[in-house]
Amino acid sequence: PAPAAEAAPAPAAEAAPAPAPAAPTGGPSGADVADLPFTASSAIRALLALSAKIRIDEVGATDTTESLTNGVSSRRNQLLMDMSSELGLNSIDGAGEADVATLSATVDKAAKGYKPFGPVLAEAVKERTRKLFGAAGVKAARIAERVTGTWQLGAGWAQHVTAEIVLGTREGASTRDGDLATLPVDAPTNSAGVDALIDAAVAAVAAREGIAVSLPSTGGTSGGGVVDSAALDAYAASVTGEDGVLAKTARTILSELGLNAPAPTGEESNDDARVIDAVAAELGSGWVDLVEPRFDAARAVLLDDRWASAREDVARFATEGTLAEGASFVGTGRAVAEQASYWANRLRAEGDANRADRLAQIAVDASSSAADLPFANDVAVVTGMTPASIGGAVVGGLLAGGATVIATSSSISASRLAFAKELYRTHAAGGARLWLVPANLASYRDVDALVEWIGTEQTKSVGADVKVTKEALVPTLFYPFAAPRVSGTLADAGPASENQLRLLLWSVERSIAGLCAIGSDTHADHRLHVVLPGSPNRGIFGGDGAYAEAKASFDAIATRWAAEPIWGSRVSIAHPRIGWVRGTGLMGGNDPMVAAVEAAGVRTWSTEEMAQQLLKLSSAEVRAQAAIAPVNADLTGGLNSSIDLRALRAQVEATAPEVEATEPVATVSALPSPSQVTVPHVEPAQWGDTSASLADTVVIVGHGEVGPWGSARTRVQAELGIHTDGTVDLTPAGVLELAWMTGLLTWSDTPVGGWYDKDDQLVPESEIFERYRDEVVARSGVRFFHDDGPLHDGYTPESAMVFLDRDITFTVEDEAEARSYADADPQFTVIEQTAFGEWQVTRKSGAQVRVPRRATLNRRIGGLFPTDFDPSRWGVPASMLDSIDPIAVWNLVSTVDAFVSAGFSPAELLRIVHPATVASTQGTGFGGMRSMHKLFVDRFLGEDYPQDILQETLPNVVAAHTMQSYV
Repeated sequence: PAPAAEAAPAPAAEAAPAPAPAAPTGGPSGADVADLPFTASSAIRALLALSAKIRIDEVGATDTTESLTNGVSSRRNQLLMDMSSELGLNSIDGAGEADVATLSATVDKAAKGYKPFGPVLAEAVKERTRKLFGAAGVKAARIAERVTGTWQLGAGWAQHVTAEIVLGTREGASTRDGDLATLPVDAPTNSAGVDALIDAAVAAVAAREGIAVSLPSTGGTSGGGVVDSAALDAYAASVTGEDGVLAKTARTILSELGLNAPAPTGEESNDDARVIDAVAAELGSGWVDLVEPRFDAARAVLLDDRWASAREDVARFATEGTLAEGASFVGTGRAVAEQASYWANRLRAEGDANRADRLAQIAVDASSSAADLPFANDVAVVTGMTPASIGGAVVGGLLAGGATVIATSSSISASRLAFAKELYRTHAAGGARLWLVPANLASYRDVDALVEWIGTEQTKSVGADVKVTKEALVPTLFYPFAAPRVSGTLADAGPASENQLRLLLWSVERSIAGLCAIGSDTHADHRLHVVLPGSPNRGIFGGDGAYAEAKASFDAIATRWAAEPIWGSRVSIAHPRIGWVRGTGLMGGNDPMVAAVEAAGVRTWSTEEMAQQLLKLSSAEVRAQAAIAPVNADLTGGLNSSIDLRALRAQVEATAPEVEATEPVATVSALPSPSQVTVPHVEPAQWGDTSASLADTVVIVGHGEVGPWGSARTRVQAELGIHTDGTVDLTPAGVLELAWMTGLLTWSDTPVGGWYDKDDQLVPESEIFERYRDEVVARSGVRFFHDDGPLHDGYTPESAMVFLDRDITFTVEDEAEARSYADADPQFTVIEQTAFGEWQVTRKSGAQVRVPRRATLNRRIGGLFPTDFDPSRWGVPASMLDSIDPIAVWNLVSTVDAFVSAGFSPAELLRIVHPATVASTQGTGFGGMRSMHKLFVDRFLGEDYPQDILQETLPNVVAAHTMQSYV
């Protein structure tokens, strides 16, 4: 009798995409259940499910080989050959037309001597069990051992369970409905996991056959006894457990060799806990995240294309009259000068003197030299460059002066990069460059990494060539504007204040010391000119955290300059005390008080006005003075402690007018109006006389495409509506089409006609545009790679050659397979037959083997089809999607779209035009790339691949199949 505890539960680590049936414990014991023969009809059903990529329960009695292969003759013929080969029959009468019920009866009569498995299923079992059980070191024979031994079921059950494991662990979706997997698809890593998978397969077979079966229970009268699993676990623990005999022996040997490690005492973990608690108490619980490094040299962005954007600016100004205020064309080159001169002459001839004069001046500026600009030879480091900030305005001024600017940003988001691009385009002179570098300046590690990156040449190997991507730079100017959001009173002194000081003060000092040391061995007389943005704020605002203390400390930096020559000898300092600047991140909240403050006699500044004052402190004259002693500058505008800001704030709040409530405007729920496209009217007479015969004239009536933006319609909308910041203007029709293409919306006539989302909830048409616009844009266009085919998580699989450092032995199916390994490398291969009749192959030390590895792509961004773009929306059957190459699928979709754009169906076309005069032009690229992968790579690796795969690798076959399907 077998105890009920024998069934080994699946370990918790075994993840499964689909829940596996638990091993039943009720119902008749396996010993009391009749055998379930695996007949010829059982083999046919398994073959049909395997070939058609459906679950075995989806093989219907009325299905035929024709319907299961979608009428693809090559697949049908292969399936018929497989069935004959599996059953050992020369042919099966009527197999091509008979339904499954009729076919099952036929093969059961014709192949009464069938013994599972035949060559086809045996190969499928071998390949699948090798992948499933290889990691656990278990052989396929384990299935029969557990089913007939532990479960005490018949041999037929073992064969059904084997087929169930092969079919039920396939990955992917069924071509009919749902997933293929009915069992866990992940390979078990130990024998317990294998047993759990077998138990789940037994339960699945029993459920499908309607038979109740359970593991034999203790006290039964069936054959030999089974060891109690609890006793077995206890025995295993005594041998292989943490305190088992093997572990004790290993510790003894290590001790004798003097290699034993001290036993853990738990003090290490206690020490770690004390450190964590101390950091949280002294620096705050979020301190680790606050100082997390963000510097990444690979993400640094260089903007140096003013020579190109200047040409576009000239063209836009000449044709549209738009030009950014303050745009510089100095030193942009001869091509820009010639373009501007051309447009100036043309506009002057047309009578537009104002624009012509401006273009003539642009031509003069473009021809001039950028070397005469005030900052042409400077390398400036600016931290805290953000929109509506002094730092951003200073960067603009430096770029206009021809400088190379290195600006830091806590993160390079799309909006921050768009801001940098616009700032560069509207301010940079020819030769000016802007580096945008991600860095967390609250992290000393990032400060040091940034300094090292600035002073080090960056290179990239391209084949045999080494390309310099950034030369070593020696900074000459430093503007530290980086600042956190500050808040808190003196009573709040603690972690928050200390962390504010870290960015406002300590990182500034560390940056000065690091930047001034660059070039110390190559530029002996070099000085880094630092413009310290001081402030008259010594607490006059109140509630601004450590800001006042940090700015007061800048006075100390200027004083230490003379007392600490170790860094002061390579630094010059200008120390302006900056007053009230309107509209910045720090002062913007006080903007309602500007009028009252100015009435009290205080001057306020705009960011541009303040930037101009600070740039003057970087002139050659000021630098010469600062090399002797720090230069102080009063830019306070009269802002000092004598101004009672609390009283002014109270006055402003008391006199602020009340906001009158307004009635909301009544609106109607409706879609936005589509844009109207007008086409100029052309009179037939404008074509003139033509000599070509109408019989020889090619008439293009339709165009279809699929690409990163979906169809041609949505692609044109995206091209015309895309902005430099990454936003895209799509019409409501474009948003709806992309949402439909990618499965976000589906039309249904029931229960109410309309568009339904993935949760089958009706979406009002008036809400579609706003709800799905951002989603479809994020799924389309040029973007980060996502998993697609062999591409997973930004990597592609490769194999690397390695040499074994010890003998490796594995078991193979038979002698022939073993000898094939020996013949391939006889010097390092030994084969032998074991006492149990199995054949083993030993690869000797020094043998070459290939192991898989993930190869990192050198690019992470590209043009991909829209995420979840579903060809079945165009009527391509799901079974065809998995059976033909994606190139063929996309050609079918493009052809369907071409007919849609033409406005008629293939049948309507052929009623009027003879097929001999119908043609199509298709883009088939290099051919079926995924099919080529299967033909060459999968075949090399021994993976399963369709026998008719060759035809799908040929571009002309793809085009011919598409043309034949519709014409």
